[in-house]
Amino acid sequence: PVFCAKGLIGRGTRGYVALDCTNGHFVWLKDVWRAEYLLLEKEGDILAELRKAEVPFVPTVVCHGDIREQTTLTSQVWEDKHPLPGPTPGTSHAFDQPRASSSSSKRKWTDVEDSGVHVPPPKGLSGTHLPYREDCPLRLHRHYRLVVEEVAKPLCEFETGKQLVSIIKDCILAHYKAATIPEKPRLHRDVSGGNVLIYPRIFKATNGKSYLKWTGLLADWEMSKPILPDSKRGPRQSERVGTWQYMSVALLSRDKNVEISDELEAFFYVLLYHAIRYLWSNLSDDTVATYLDEFFNRYSGVNETYCCSVSKLGAMQTGKLTVAGDLELNFYKPMDDLVVTLLRWFQAKYTVSRHSRQLEDEERQQELAQAQIPPPPPPLDNAASPTVPEDLGPSMKLDEGEEELACSASDYVLRTNEPTKQEQDDAKRVQKHVFVYQLLDLFVRKTQWPAKDKMGDRIPKTWARASLGSTALLATKSAASNKKARIAHSEGCLTAPLSGLPQ
Repeated sequence: PVFCAKGLIGRGTRGYVALDCTNGHFVWLKDVWRAEYLLLEKEGDILAELRKAEVPFVPTVVCHGDIREQTTLTSQVWEDKHPLPGPTPGTSHAFDQPRASSSSSKRKWTDVEDSGVHVPPPKGLSGTHLPYREDCPLRLHRHYRLVVEEVAKPLCEFETGKQLVSIIKDCILAHYKAATIPEKPRLHRDVSGGNVLIYPRIFKATNGKSYLKWTGLLADWEMSKPILPDSKRGPRQSERVGTWQYMSVALLSRDKNVEISDELEAFFYVLLYHAIRYLWSNLSDDTVATYLDEFFNRYSGVNETYCCSVSKLGAMQTGKLTVAGDLELNFYKPMDDLVVTLLRWFQAKYTVSRHSRQLEDEERQQELAQAQIPPPPPPLDNAASPTVPEDLGPSMKLDEGEEELACSASDYVLRTNEPTKQEQDDAKRVQKHVFVYQLLDLFVRKTQWPAKDKMGDRIPKTWARASLGSTALLATKSAASNKKARIAHSEGCLTAPLSGLPQ
């Protein structure tokens, strides 16, 4: 295989360049063990749907299907080793029955491109009605193959920073078209460096001559999901879906549905990761490797739940890529200007979001306090009222001009500063595709780029990762006990923080 996923965790994905014997063309064959449970669509069906809707820059399906009745047996073995108490364990070993997981994906250092470790019960099905053991941490997989026309290159083989931006721009257009299909809009939900590919296409110039251009290709749509109106979504469930390195801070910080802004933030991380790793910057090679590890691979522990790294969180809160102390990451222009602009937009999004949530929390607290206010006590007899002296200590006087600094009791209420008009406008720019797409298009078409800004892989072969762990204080319990804390019924799958870096 050209590509082979590493490790035991995941779906055992392998990729081959194959030959279509019907026409003699080369094609791409994806061999994978897909998650098998009710309502989960096959990737080939999704690609056919996107092609019918004329979504550009997505693979063209040739054929696909399950390989006979080949399914995994690990979930059955687990159930045999962990029988339920009582005379009827309720375990059915029918291989055609879907199985669910109540455990979050384990954070293993395996292959970054192999998405898919955990899929829980589908929405709308209560655990009491599932025909399989909901407490099983393993799930049923079925052997599946998909063949597409496009044989593409990995994103790391881009030639210049300008080409990198252009390829990501194409994939944002594909994402936009899929998300705005009138009949069945769809979100990808796994935007990552491994799913943004490079593909050559032939175009015709105005003079009639043909020319070759490397374009983007947004692949791996198996975790995508139709966008449902709020009235049809039902109770909100956690959606920790995607590849850890490229997931938004919001998805890694709290339970929420995947939104367009989360996907656009993932595209930003794809751009940032490849720019840091392959383009010139003011960092040394060793510092590049360490910063990539801390920003994309590390995690913090909050309330027994894995959250994003301190470096990624800090970037979204401050709008700066601070490496250490006063050292900030810088690229050649115009890449540096593009990264700074996008970072400012996403920072504004989190500033506005944080302010809105705090106002909502304050309103809920006020409502709760009013509901719990006891009846007022009877008035006190003036004769029995205690006398409070006006001066309890040495006399203190304000100097001239300091009167305006004196505060009343109502001033001692902690409030978040209201976002500025600029921050509110910037936050809106990452809620829709059009603003990010136009920005990237502007930088590609109307900006002068260096001819040779790619330096090759800047991670030294001799670089060694520091011990795996948190970049913040861990929760009170161990990480091992964390698996069922908050993601017990997480909807979707999460690819753990895996290494694109050498061990």
